Amino acid sequence: VERRTADRGQYRLFHVRPGRFLLAVTDDQGGFAPVYFPGTTTVANAVPLTLGRKEEAAGVNVTLTRTRDARVAGVALDPSGGPLRGSVTLLASRRSGAIALPARMAPTDETGAFEFRNIPPGEYVLRATTPAEGPMRMQTLQAYGAQFITVAGADPPPVILTTAPAAMLSGRIVIESERSDASRGDFFVTAHPDPDAGPTGRWAFEGRFTPDGLFQVRGLAGTLRLAVMTPPGWWV
Repeated sequence: VERRTADRGQYRLFHVRPGRFLLAVTDDQGGFAPVYFPGTTTVANAVPLTLGRKEEAAGVNVTLTRTRDARVAGVALDPSGGPLRGSVTLLASRRSGAIALPARMAPTDETGAFEFRNIPPGEYVLRATTPAEGPMRMQTLQAYGAQFITVAGADPPPVILTTAPAAMLSGRIVIESERSDASRGDFFVTAHPDPDAGPTGRWAFEGRFTPDGLFQVRGLAGTLRLAVMTPPGWWV
């Protein structure tokens, strides 16, 4: 829901469905970071508003402070040190568990350069991948790199984002019972990326066991947590 303010800064939002929301105020001049209720340009410090059915919230005032958006730019390198032909994703660091805005993605050009504009203050993670990341992309990850950055109103220095080749993990499942045959059902090993240091969930990290219990998972990178999914009647 979006509305313009009146000449005295007053506003009223209609037809808001029940739920939990962030209230953001933007300036017509452009180039300034949005201000979130009650008066912060850092989304992690915003206070959400919870609205129920047929409920009105009055007196929700925001103090507008002008903080310029920043430009985050740099060069992504492939594992050999050449320009990365892929994409770079910028997303808010999730270590604190605070509210975070959706991730933004930018493809690299032929020199490996990337750029993000209109970035508000906050703690972020830059993630470089090849091939380029995109919705519904089920390719195997080939190279990956991540780096934390802080945006505090001014443009941060250019970032040199290096990547390393993706890895393959192999192993064996051990059956500790009389049922020594792993082929009695489908076993899967999955890799769950770290919220900050691992690739996003668009990459498929899944390996299937062979009948003798061996497995392989390809395209692994960053910090991951391994888990095994078992068929009914089995547990890890």
